[in-house]
Amino acid sequence: MVPPDDDDHDCGWKAYAKAQDKKLADMMAKLEALELRLAGHKTEKRKPSKMPAPLPARRANQDDVTAKRAAAAELRNAKLEVEVTPVAVPDAQRTCSACGNAKLRRVGEGKPSTVIEYVRPHFRRRIFQRETLACRCGHIVTAPAPDRVGEKTRYAPTFVAHLVVTKCNDSIPQYRLEKAYRQIGIPISRSTMCDLFHRAADELRPIYNAALALVPASPDVHADETSIRQQGLDRRAFLW
Repeated sequence: MVPPDDDDHDCGWKAYAKAQDKKLADMMAKLEALELRLAGHKTEKRKPSKMPAPLPARRANQDDVTAKRAAAAELRNAKLEVEVTPVAVPDAQRTCSACGNAKLRRVGEGKPSTVIEYVRPHFRRRIFQRETLACRCGHIVTAPAPDRVGEKTRYAPTFVAHLVVTKCNDSIPQYRLEKAYRQIGIPISRSTMCDLFHRAADELRPIYNAALALVPASPDVHADETSIRQQGLDRRAFLW
């Protein structure tokens, strides 16, 4: 619908059409300004940054890199179990190719070649053969039994320590430990692992109390909270 050109005519459509024409002209002007801004040179100047200039990248000194690698290798070798496997020269090469001498002499301890192997973890069943002595009068004495984590438990403290460290430090849940133990030949139920875990907590309670006493004296205390729903409460409860 085209509005009439005479100025005497006035209606709602004429005012609406003029408002739309003005709005369209404003939009076209903004579009042209954006096109010029993209196509032409930018004259705007950015405000200077208040941050200091970035430091130039420091090139690692070759001596520092070599020293760090040597320190890492020394630490690694100090913790690894060492097993020396002698390797003899093959019979076909034990004769000098230059003069034919068959009595070659040994030079030092030989030339080492190092490889790092993975030894699969395994369980070991240790049997304490307790000596028993008897007297002609009928008196019998037997060597004392080894210390146990719990009464009549067959799992050694080393196993319980591995269980606690793997769960707490390595964040491996018990159902994964159950699968891992089964793969290396020892089926252990999660309920048994849970009992051993709580038994270890009872034994380590003095250390826990000593560590807990240090918390109030610390200048900075961090907490990890988890929200849960609690029966009988409308709001959410929290565990720390």
